[in-house]
Amino acid sequence: MKRQWRIHAGAAPAIVFEHVWFAYDAPVVLEDVTFSISRGDFVSIVGPNGGGKTTLLRLALGLIAPLRGTIAVLGAAPAEARRFVGYVPQHQAFDPQFPVTVLEVTLMGRLAPARPLGPYGRREKELAREALDKVGLLDARDRPFATLSGGQRQRVLIARALASAPELLLMDEPTANVDSPALGELYDLLNVLNRTMTVVLVSHDLGFVSRLVRRVVCVNRTVTTHPVSELSGAELERLYGTSVQMVRHEVRGVEGGCGCGSF
Repeated sequence: MKRQWRIHAGAAPAIVFEHVWFAYDAPVVLEDVTFSISRGDFVSIVGPNGGGKTTLLRLALGLIAPLRGTIAVLGAAPAEARRFVGYVPQHQAFDPQFPVTVLEVTLMGRLAPARPLGPYGRREKELAREALDKVGLLDARDRPFATLSGGQRQRVLIARALASAPELLLMDEPTANVDSPALGELYDLLNVLNRTMTVVLVSHDLGFVSRLVRRVVCVNRTVTTHPVSELSGAELERLYGTSVQMVRHEVRGVEGGCGCGSF
């Protein structure tokens, strides 16, 4: 199916960082970062804790601004492009006693500053149901969110991001708190989503993402990019500053490539 890009149609990469510097206080978190991600690509951001992975996502979302350098998302400023970007955060705090349904959580993806006050309209509910159908949870739309498994909750959060009809999907540690059987379902889902949108995910589990992504963005204050096939043990040791144990994972019984088992 031919993609219909809605910002600068087909003319600009999904994400471009040019000589970007960032610091929260005195220590520099990102130093002279330059890289780009093509539209339709499937990319994983890897690196040690505190290396700047989540900061990259926050900069791309326009939630924070660089000290120096420029950032473009879908050919526009991050704040302008944000309504075309779906985001799945690493941590999602919720009160298990709060009576919110799966559909109501998904509808949160339709919230926007420009949205008028009042109940959700028919079109918004249709988009939320379509998003739940994509993640295989339409039949669970009236279930309490708190009753779902970790893998099911993660799929609902992806549906919430999809409800905004994004061009670009950003995910921070999507495999966290997901058990092994659910990893195969997540693997299949992300492959399907990548047919119609750019997917960028942060993950420590390279055994999982090596079955998915085409390219990796290695982040530890500075940034380098590699095809996933070229991510060697020596590069990982340089990135993490220590010896990295290489392991194999299985997704739906098929061996994945080598990845980081522990850091």
